[in-house]
Amino acid sequence: MKFKSVRSFISSNLKVLFLSIAIGLFTCAISIFAFSSPGSNQPPSGNPIFWLLSGTSMYYTGGNVGIGTASPVGTLDVNGNLYANNFTGMISFFVGPTCPTGWVLANGATVSSLGESAKLYTYIGTTYGVAGQLPDMTTAGRFIRSTGGNAATLGTQQADVFKSHIHSIVTESIGPDHEGPIFRTGNPYPGSGASSNSNAVTNATGSIETRPINYAMTPCVKY
Repeated sequence: MKFKSVRSFISSNLKVLFLSIAIGLFTCAISIFAFSSPGSNQPPSGNPIFWLLSGTSMYYTGGNVGIGTASPVGTLDVNGNLYANNFTGMISFFVGPTCPTGWVLANGATVSSLGESAKLYTYIGTTYGVAGQLPDMTTAGRFIRSTGGNAATLGTQQADVFKSHIHSIVTESIGPDHEGPIFRTGNPYPGSGASSNSNAVTNATGSIETRPINYAMTPCVKY
């Protein structure tokens, strides 16, 4: 009977010991990660991890956060690709010659339906041609125009045109019975009361295209 009592006593105390150890380890883990409610159980001074919980939100107010870098220079410094559904399909112009990581050149190519471009493939659909085809902004240095007004439908290329307009011309009187837009072809006019007219073309002026003041940059689309 005494032997059974001793064994029962040891067994009970071992359970208490193991439970105490488990609780202690759990408490240490919570302390290390510092997931606590604002204003209570704040992490000890010098603890490098300061994340705090507020309901279902987690926040940090002590400095910069780095992802992929141990030396963040901004509030959030990400050294790597950043993916977000509300950025997919966004077009942006970069001052360098190539697109950054996570972006693809808008050159009319077709992106893959797999991997990092899968979301872009689904989002763009057949808007610019076949499934997954990007708009071609690099051929002839095309400009962007918003939809609406006299713009073409989304994804449709619109040709260059001049808006309808008129030009004024000067009329000359030649002889007593004729007045009108005359292009002089000889000097003097061939006879009193006569006229000489023909089609005329002005000398060429301007450049190889019509364009506003601009800078050339690299057009890229976000995956």
